[in-house]
Amino acid sequence: MFKITANRILFLVLFLIPLLVITFYELAIASNRYLSETSILISQESSGSTTFDVSFLGLPSSADDKDALAMVEFITSRDMLRYLDEKLHLRDHYSASRVDWWARLSNTASFEQFHD
Repeated sequence: MFKITANRILFLVLFLIPLLVITFYELAIASNRYLSETSILISQESSGSTTFDVSFLGLPSSADDKDALAMVEFITSRDMLRYLDEKLHLRDHYSASRVDWWARLSNTASFEQFHD
């Protein structure tokens, strides 16, 4: 009839049980997560000179790229986080009890943990 073999036990332990646990967590426990994306366009009149493209090395190749990197650094800075926390109370949002325990920020978390 139905014979339990080592392969079936491995399938259950390594695949089926974790799949069921993750599915239950995502459907019944996990808080909704949202993604916000923003595009920033920094443009500058071209002076007609060509620059050597070193973007394949991961380095900025123009002033526009440097401006964009400075903008990203500012947006992800600790100062911006402090400002947003003062205005929007972000720490309270991420520490709220309605957030599931896996994603919740501890009430005693340091500012560095909050920034991460």
